[in-house]
Amino acid sequence: MAKKVKSFFTDENVEHGNSKYPWHHWSNGDIWEAVKGRDFDCMVTSFRGTLYNQAVSMGLRVKIRTRPKMGKVRFSFYNPSVVKPPTETPEETKPVRAVIPEECLTSFPPDLNTYTPLHVVFGEGLT
Repeated sequence: MAKKVKSFFTDENVEHGNSKYPWHHWSNGDIWEAVKGRDFDCMVTSFRGTLYNQAVSMGLRVKIRTRPKMGKVRFSFYNPSVVKPPTETPEETKPVRAVIPEECLTSFPPDLNTYTPLHVVFGEGLT
């Protein structure tokens, strides 16, 4: 039989014993990557739905990017009234060097009634 107690639990970061995922860690605003077979066992689309449902139950929103063929899901929980959605930083950037022909540089300010094509030449090894 249940017992009578004087108050409710006060620590909201404590998960109940049946929680399959560490939501209190994952909901800290960082961008997380979960891998099928290691972090979750269902289909990627099912896990994505679980993330959305959990965000609603916590009063948060979640930004999600999936790679189903790789079995990976990246996500971040956030509170839209406090912060903007997390921005993605490119994992790899390539420098680009543009060479502008001399005639294009001397035609400024441009004549609004003519069209001057701009030719961009990429240096060796750059795309």
